[in-house]
Amino acid sequence: MDVVIIKPNKFDVISLFIVALLFVAGSVWLLFIANEQSPLNAISMKILTMVVFLLFGAALIYSAKKLRNNKPAIIINDKGILNNYSTISGGFVAWKEITDIKMIQVRGACFIMIYTVNPEKYMKDKNLFKKKMILLNLKKFGTTLIITGSNIKYNFDELEKLLQSRLNQYKLENQ
Repeated sequence: MDVVIIKPNKFDVISLFIVALLFVAGSVWLLFIANEQSPLNAISMKILTMVVFLLFGAALIYSAKKLRNNKPAIIINDKGILNNYSTISGGFVAWKEITDIKMIQVRGACFIMIYTVNPEKYMKDKNLFKKKMILLNLKKFGTTLIITGSNIKYNFDELEKLLQSRLNQYKLENQ
């Protein structure tokens, strides 16, 4: 089998970076003019400004890390699928562990669901937040492994066909 390397689509990350940068800069500016308000308004403005600063500061750090990451988003080879771009459930999945692959649409967004023999295996070595998110995916969709279409530079329908084809080929060769 040929190795297929899929690059990340960084347009959404660049957009997030720009918006987060604007909000962080705006919150710093608001913090400076907060003292010019009446005492009650100054306190509420400072609290709101700090909340905005913290939220969008975290988004700025996250997007900056994603922009510096030059790894391929997805690598598909004869051993399985390596998902480097999923924040929640990334990692390697061997073909022998995959039971099914389905594409679904939720509120206009496309997702490829990868069903495995032991979905709980992919929660190991994850922090508490990621484990909670993975459990929500497992409860809602029946899988912990999900590929989103907005993160990659590849036709999503073609990706689903490719994954189905590779899974079927693996099953035929390993009966």
